[in-house]
Amino acid sequence: MFTESKLSETVISSTDEGLNVMDALSKIRKPSIFSLRTRALKSGRTDTVVSATQSQWIWLKCYASGGENALHAHTHEDHTFVVLQGTARFRGPHGEEKCVTANQGVTIPAGNVYCFEVVSKENLVMLRIGSPTGTGDPGERTDENGQPLDAFVEAKTTLARNMAQPEFDNFYHFEPH
Repeated sequence: MFTESKLSETVISSTDEGLNVMDALSKIRKPSIFSLRTRALKSGRTDTVVSATQSQWIWLKCYASGGENALHAHTHEDHTFVVLQGTARFRGPHGEEKCVTANQGVTIPAGNVYCFEVVSKENLVMLRIGSPTGTGDPGERTDENGQPLDAFVEAKTTLARNMAQPEFDNFYHFEPH
């Protein structure tokens, strides 16, 4: 009955690659087991699709200390971030901000403009759970002015274009106690 797919261990390096893995995983119509495992980073970030169905997807995201992204909105996708390790400062378009730390999360309904940055010295590791609103392309992402913005080629990013450089060969594992 249960499946385990090696696709759920693929580190994503482009929007198209992420969509392809999500599509392949969503075609598996059985309960699936996945692991929360990611490399420790010196710089950059990693994105791994760990599970997907037609109406929900879960990514494991790891960011090096120092920061990440530009103000943006997902116009046709509701999503939630759950912090597993580290601290992220989420910001809104009018300077609002809130720090979210391990065992906390934030839900962002479609169309809300936000960004976040790593504020902890350790890597920020989060689950990102997304679901389509039922209208439009759930992958559509816009900048603060409503212009298209690709998730892997952001303006104002402090990260290098290469996605990640492993700090060492061991992995973070997040398992229930």
